[in-house]
Amino acid sequence: MSVSRRSTYGSSRQSTLAGSSQPDSALAEMCVAGTINCIETLEDSLIDLDEQNRELKRIGDAIKYNRVYVLVPEKTVREYSIQQSSEIEPQITEMLQLAEKSIKNLERKETILKSRVS
Repeated sequence: MSVSRRSTYGSSRQSTLAGSSQPDSALAEMCVAGTINCIETLEDSLIDLDEQNRELKRIGDAIKYNRVYVLVPEKTVREYSIQQSSEIEPQITEMLQLAEKSIKNLERKETILKSRVS
């Protein structure tokens, strides 16, 4: 027994399910298996998409930081480096002098304490 359905084009067409020799449960199992396969494919695609999105964000950040160096000429970087060195060097020299002075004071105190103990 064949079931005929009216098409949107005016002619009738045959249903693929009505004249099937397979029982309804077998068709249902095939549909379920197909649906499960589709879901697994979709899940795999979502995992891949998520990984690619994370990678894209990382690459975007890397490119953003590289642009800073591309946009600033190397000459300018060297000039600022020299300027910072000239600003920092006197402070470092002063700190070294203070440290040496403190070490000498501690050595004198050590000598005095050793002489008192002996």
